[in-house]
Amino acid sequence: MRRAILLLGILGAIAVSATSLLAQQRTRPYGERSIAPEQPTKGAPLRVGGDVRQPRKTKNVNPICPDSARRVGVHGAVTVEFTIDTGGKVTDARIVRSMPPFDDAALTAVKQWQYEPTVLHGTAIPVLLTAVVRFPSRL
Repeated sequence: MRRAILLLGILGAIAVSATSLLAQQRTRPYGERSIAPEQPTKGAPLRVGGDVRQPRKTKNVNPICPDSARRVGVHGAVTVEFTIDTGGKVTDARIVRSMPPFDDAALTAVKQWQYEPTVLHGTAIPVLLTAVVRFPSRL
């Protein structure tokens, strides 16, 4: 009987503590925000959306499938994230989703792509894009 009462007391204390903790998380002091809005820093690339329009590609270079992958009939895709600078050139290309036989070929192709500069409020801005570079089984 004593154990049951002790156990009930402990469980009650845990429940009260959890409820108190949740209440503290819901109420914040005046003026405090839970998540501060992210302000873009000057010159930092922006993602497409809202007033930032999808840039138009002016030069496309198709990837060259590696011979080793072509011989065995492997196909796949590599996801690449890159920045388009204010002149429309691709910079800072990096692999986001890898497929090792194709990574180098995907980066080589993407780095040669060119775009019309993206303009926001009359000023050219850098834009951050993500592209999927596909390697079909037959080229």
